[in-house]
Amino acid sequence: MKGICMVRLEIIQFISSCISVALVYTIVVTCAGWFRAWVAYKVGDDTPAALGFLTLNPLAHLDPIGALLFAFIGFGWGKTSPLNGVVLLQKRFPWLRISAANYADVIALFILSFIMLTVQICIVGIAGVPQLLTGLITLRTAMPNMFFVWWPQMSTLAGTVGNIAMLVTRLSMVLGAIYFLMRSIEAAELMFERFGAFLQELPLWGRMLFTFVILFFGSTFIYYFMIKVLLFLSIQAATLIIG
Repeated sequence: MKGICMVRLEIIQFISSCISVALVYTIVVTCAGWFRAWVAYKVGDDTPAALGFLTLNPLAHLDPIGALLFAFIGFGWGKTSPLNGVVLLQKRFPWLRISAANYADVIALFILSFIMLTVQICIVGIAGVPQLLTGLITLRTAMPNMFFVWWPQMSTLAGTVGNIAMLVTRLSMVLGAIYFLMRSIEAAELMFERFGAFLQELPLWGRMLFTFVILFFGSTFIYYFMIKVLLFLSIQAATLIIG
């Protein structure tokens, strides 16, 4: 009987983990994709809206490969809505409009990370910040049940919310760092002719290698910078909320 109960408990935990992972991926890619389309529409580019990205329907933002990778390795991505820079170049302050639309998903991910990290601090208190920092730095520990491992006395509701918030924070920050670099490369290619010509002259494998090197080294630096900024802001916000 005890063995049967253990098996059932493991099945329940597995199902719960799958639901948490699916929910986290859905929240992150939907918020980022919708906000990018919404900002583009507001600044004068209706291309993402015409392609169906201006919606909170997760199916419009889900990327099959990104979803599978997130399910198996804890990192994935969603679809990126294309922008029409030619349209925005014909309007006032074109580069400001292009920049706003181009970095909109990065901004959305930063805001989402801030909200979710603030939720975690409100749950565990300021004293729990060092443990949360450890979880953000050592990405491999960001598993769906870590809140119950770190704080076993925590209620089921608080632990579940904390776990989901932690996973959303982690994915949002990693994607935010990577998207920032990718958007910056795209912007530099448009703004600087020599850099654009350099990338155009590279063979496909050379461009892929160049992008990989930039993302590999740059994303780590940006990720740790985001941790410092987000922790500072979230601690201030949580202090105002919980006193």
